[in-house]
Amino acid sequence: MSRSTLTGLNTSSSEREYVALGVELGMRGDGRGRLDYRSLSVQAGVLAQSNGSARVTIAHNGTDVLAAVKVEVGEPGLEAPGAGRVEVCISCSNSLFPKFDERSSGDVNAVLSGALERSMRGVGGLDLDALGIVDGKFCWVVFVDILVLQADGNLLDASSFAAYTALNTARIPKVTPLVGEGGIYDDFEISSNIDDAVAIKGATNVPVCLTMSRVGGHFIVDASLEEEACVEASVAVFVDREGRVCGSRKEGDGSVPAQHLGGMAQCAAAMAKGVFAILDSSAGAARGGTGAEVGAAGAGFL
Repeated sequence: MSRSTLTGLNTSSSEREYVALGVELGMRGDGRGRLDYRSLSVQAGVLAQSNGSARVTIAHNGTDVLAAVKVEVGEPGLEAPGAGRVEVCISCSNSLFPKFDERSSGDVNAVLSGALERSMRGVGGLDLDALGIVDGKFCWVVFVDILVLQADGNLLDASSFAAYTALNTARIPKVTPLVGEGGIYDDFEISSNIDDAVAIKGATNVPVCLTMSRVGGHFIVDASLEEEACVEASVAVFVDREGRVCGSRKEGDGSVPAQHLGGMAQCAAAMAKGVFAILDSSAGAARGGTGAEVGAAGAGFL
């Protein structure tokens, strides 16, 4: 009997038993403990054409995602005429999941994109009010596009890491609202001086995602593709740089015992400290013009 997962991987009952036994014993198939991350590599400033960019790789030949931030002038939404907008699009190629049809692949993209976009709009996310230019007419629209180059589990975490880093390397031109007839602002002027460019306000407040997955009676982090096929339920915990839980999202048909939720949040907050240190180091190197690659072993997060 086989079991399908979000990424379309099928596994046999013996394969699931092997994964579950490894989790039970605290020795996963690749040698990690339950709360050990795989190695994490982060490169910031990899795309010169974008306002900000980053590439995140989990493990050698593991999950690999590329994020690009583009900022354009657009129209504000009717619900917030004085604020800017953020739009997230995650693209997973059908070739990564050969068992998917085009509709299923689109569903995965929509689920991942929606979860990440909500985390950026929520409490502690981007300062959308600061992205307004002319009330009701013009605003900055922040487009965060993420391309999944390789998938070996834990796509949402990796995408959130790449998005955070790209947002924190991004710069937007300085704009000056112009007063028109009637003494009201109705147009704007963009500075051509690159030295006037500013960071996206609130980018450092954007949370990252740490997903806790239940296999049997235990929870693991950074599930591989094979492990995800055995996951009964998972909780994506969004944590900001101060260790505050900004949101969560459950996936899977299984249950998550209520008494475990507090411990999962504490574990995610503890791991987030190490993650932010790596991401901030990479973003800082890119802003300094070195473009250095930063990496660390996941076990060192805790």
